[in-house]
Amino acid sequence: MQLRVIDGAPVGAGRILFAMVPLFQRWAPTQKNPAGAVASDFFNFFLAVGATKEAVTTGKGLPLLEELGGTRLGIGVRVQDHFKNAGEKENSVNFLPRPQGP
Repeated sequence: MQLRVIDGAPVGAGRILFAMVPLFQRWAPTQKNPAGAVASDFFNFFLAVGATKEAVTTGKGLPLLEELGGTRLGIGVRVQDHFKNAGEKENSVNFLPRPQGP
């Protein structure tokens, strides 16, 4: 998904970020974690766009892609201390609850 920091934001106004949201609740099992890890970004994303806890837990009644286009999200962006490529810092996107208001 592509995210744009809104104009007037205190930091990074207009900046474009990309985030991947898993469309499943658990990652595949591994030798280290036979039960599979919780895909927390699945839950955090759908809660941030206004889905109910019940819809997120059951996977039923989640918003459709057509309903999400242009949705305004409150997100947290954390810049990692290590460098990814050629001196660029790696960005990590954390989804927060939907802000109130316009």
